[in-house]
Amino acid sequence: MSEQVSPQEWSRGPEQPTASGVAAGFILFAVIMMIMIGVFQALAGLVPILDNALYAVTDSYPLRLNTTT
Repeated sequence: MSEQVSPQEWSRGPEQPTASGVAAGFILFAVIMMIMIGVFQALAGLVPILDNALYAVTDSYPLRLNTTT
């Protein structure tokens, strides 16, 4: 036969699984690392734009490149 369900149980919906403390810690660590890496990459991208001269060292001599163009 069919099972009786009260209206309070309808509003709750299906039971959601809960994350463990270890999983939440790893997720938080990954989020912080991605934010830090993004900030570092943004700074590394802004340095050549803000500094007009860029030096690239090769085996024989350094190359002075102008990045304003």
